[in-house]
Amino acid sequence: GSFASTEPHRLAAMLPANAAIIRHEGERPLARWVESSEPSSGVVATGPEDAIADLDKLPWPARDLLGDALARCGVANVQGSRGCTGNCAYCCAPGMPRPAGRPWRGRSVENIAGELRMLADRFDARAINFIDDDLLGPVGAAEERARALRDALARRALTIGFGAQLRPHRLTEGAVKALVEAGLAYAFVGVESDEPSVLRGWNRSAGGQAWGAVDLLRRSGVVVAAGCIPFHPEADLASVARLFGRLGRRGLLNYRTATNRLHLLPGSELFERCRRGGMIPDGWTGAFAPRLPEAVERLYSGLLWVLAPLRPAWVQVASQLPGLVAIQRASRDAGDDRTSRRLAASKSVGQALDAIVGQVAATLLDRCGRGDDSGDCAMELRRLAHESAVKACADLEATGLLTHGEELRYAIEIEGGCADAVAPESV
Repeated sequence: GSFASTEPHRLAAMLPANAAIIRHEGERPLARWVESSEPSSGVVATGPEDAIADLDKLPWPARDLLGDALARCGVANVQGSRGCTGNCAYCCAPGMPRPAGRPWRGRSVENIAGELRMLADRFDARAINFIDDDLLGPVGAAEERARALRDALARRALTIGFGAQLRPHRLTEGAVKALVEAGLAYAFVGVESDEPSVLRGWNRSAGGQAWGAVDLLRRSGVVVAAGCIPFHPEADLASVARLFGRLGRRGLLNYRTATNRLHLLPGSELFERCRRGGMIPDGWTGAFAPRLPEAVERLYSGLLWVLAPLRPAWVQVASQLPGLVAIQRASRDAGDDRTSRRLAASKSVGQALDAIVGQVAATLLDRCGRGDDSGDCAMELRRLAHESAVKACADLEATGLLTHGEELRYAIEIEGGCADAVAPESV
């Protein structure tokens, strides 16, 4: 993962002294470590030669515990590719090892479809979460790959539902049509900003493809989540308000999109640029958040403080949604009314929380724009966020989407700053 790969020494400080940390791709280094007569602790040495060029040569993962996982969330994780064809300046992915200079490697669709058939036959797992950064790969071949995946699943008479992270510039009408026919039900798309100059500075396309891709997916019946970065050094209150408005009109303004700040991971282009420019102190470890303009910093800090009690409930709903959507898609021909009811209930709770986020964002934007730092209004909004989170917890319990409500209620109280919160026995 990126944390172990970009900040191994910071991770080591959080782990027992005898823990071993493998950066980048782990199959070959882990085999060497296990076979060593004296396995080392700390950061295990790895090199570019450890990255695997042909992913089809890897055995399918052991699934010893998948049955337990499916009983909890109903979804199996699958990796169809590694790497990313993008070059986003804030991301560490471009700095990861690249076999033969290739930024992206994909498993063959036949290999992927074979694993999916095995999962369906052995575990009855038909709801899938692709964990890829870039499922479709290079733009010139993306639509062909989407069609090939659809056809490979059809040849195996395999009906699934799946979620995936998709780069917007791959999403032609043909690619989206093929993905939906293959079972695409949920998509995460990075729109990041609506300011062309900011997008160019981040090595992102300055066109409107991302927003168009979101609209195309939604017209095709796909549930969409968006990634965006409203808080960054070039932002002002007007740009934040404009981006919030654009997200809100699409039902995409939520806790995450309303509070996401630019953080630069070690190894990213912008991190190195800031380090060379003296913005990052010597000896700094970990991600770095560049300074925001004063008014934008006040808004950002206010949103974090006011919405803190709401965060645990929103995370609970957001983490469940992709699986529920995939399960419904996989079982829609079976007339699974229970899944449909659970999904509808989850969406309803999420929409109620998002409405509070929109109300808070609009109020704080207005007050920051007028230079009003009154704490009474913020306290009242925080109470509203807390009440909404508690209600969301009760609603999730009532619909069977939450089995340990006491744990979520405890998290809500802790995030809300309740000093008297008592941890349940399960925590």
